[in-house]
Amino acid sequence: MTRIHLLGVGSIGTLLAHNLRVTSPTTPLTLLVRSPRGFPNTITCTRDGVRSTSTGYEIESSNPLSEYQRTDEPIKSLIVTTKTTQTVNAIEPLLPRLNRDSVITLLQNGMGVHSELIHTHFTDVKERPSFILGTTPHGAFTNSKGNVNHTTPAGKGFIKWGVVPPSPSSFFTGQSFENLISSFVNEDTQSDPHKDVLDNVHSTAKENASETIETEGLKTLKDTLTALTKMTDLNSDVIPFDKLNQAMLFKLAVNASVNPITAILGRGKLTNSSLLDIPIGLEIVNKLVDECSEILIKHLTSSGETNKISREDLSVFEKDSMKETIKQIISSTSNNVTSMAVDIRDRRETEIDYINGYMIKLGKELGCKTEINQLVYDMIKFMTESNKDKV
Repeated sequence: MTRIHLLGVGSIGTLLAHNLRVTSPTTPLTLLVRSPRGFPNTITCTRDGVRSTSTGYEIESSNPLSEYQRTDEPIKSLIVTTKTTQTVNAIEPLLPRLNRDSVITLLQNGMGVHSELIHTHFTDVKERPSFILGTTPHGAFTNSKGNVNHTTPAGKGFIKWGVVPPSPSSFFTGQSFENLISSFVNEDTQSDPHKDVLDNVHSTAKENASETIETEGLKTLKDTLTALTKMTDLNSDVIPFDKLNQAMLFKLAVNASVNPITAILGRGKLTNSSLLDIPIGLEIVNKLVDECSEILIKHLTSSGETNKISREDLSVFEKDSMKETIKQIISSTSNNVTSMAVDIRDRRETEIDYINGYMIKLGKELGCKTEINQLVYDMIKFMTESNKDKV
């Protein structure tokens, strides 16, 4: 089995590591952490008052100069759950261990990291790793290293994954690539029915000089998707990339409409319920929803984007529909404090550039109004700068 390395063992990273180990006990799993000294060999996860533990991890430093980095062997499968603001710098020391046969999986808030990585670290299309992107509403927080509280009730929440399609120079195009991914995910026998698929891919590759994914890379992709979709307690599933992109854009709108408001109004002391308890809170959220809805509908229907989005899929981005769904999300997470509010409270850099900042970028490219997003963006930036004086 392909060894999986996980970079970013915060709350979501710890939750993911625990579920990967429980559901894929024979898959080698290495946790890449900044300070391996004292990091526990056992992870404890608590959900609905029930505690479970997992062991069998290898621990390495994400710093190549550390005594705890035991090898310089290539990393085949890398799952990244660091904060968006840290990702480019966090991956840089690992670049010598990543290659075209590697698979990088990103599960983070906001959008724009994938684009940032390929423009900074992976500019050569032919040598670029494959990418899997994910989105999730699962909530979690850690009390200490290796101890995570899963706040999403059992049976609720999900993780949706999508494989970034190969570059246009690949011999894979559209449907053929999605069919291949589907064949990986729908494996239901003990034999390896993908062998013929991989053999055919390899044969085709020999005849096609523009190939960008080798057989070894496809095996890593298959093994990674298999491990990810086994996490049934997290309702983890792979969907077509265009559907994944829509899900990520919707979550972007939720985060852009809720997170900065709770951070600005409460500096980390207000739970989401305050937005419903005080009527004007929801009114402020809805003003952001109006703006985000206009931007995302134009983005999804503009030339250069897929024009195959169905009316049903597009309808979830309509203003009234988004307002109602986001209100329900606020209600179901009423006891939560948003990550951006916590960052402001703890005087840390926020992910505003990858949330409202990304929404502003889309809006300006499309000629849409972005004044409200810009206002909350500027306010968060101001609060971040003012916090620096108090550290």
